[in-house]
Amino acid sequence: MMPLLVVMGDVVGIYGGYFVAVQLLGANPVAYVDNSFQFLHVSDDVVSGIIKAAVFGLIFRSSPAFAATTRRGARKAWAARRPAPSWSGSLTVLVVDFFLTKLLY
Repeated sequence: MMPLLVVMGDVVGIYGGYFVAVQLLGANPVAYVDNSFQFLHVSDDVVSGIIKAAVFGLIFRSSPAFAATTRRGARKAWAARRPAPSWSGSLTVLVVDFFLTKLLY
């Protein structure tokens, strides 16, 4: 779901910027659309954002799995689960984000 949320966030951000620029600040709507899509590179910006969102979603999904380990089997592990520390997923995302940025750009 993370890539879908990123796409929705991108669309809402573009429309929100359009609303602020055109309705509130009185900018030319054609100029806003032309300039927005002139500087938006789909292969670089959008695709890399979706790839990063998918990887970050996997990281946050797997973080609690490492915190619920036990030697008594799967049922006991499910019963003994506890939330992962809040910093573990965030720190992992920061490190992985650095390497993904180096790889994708």
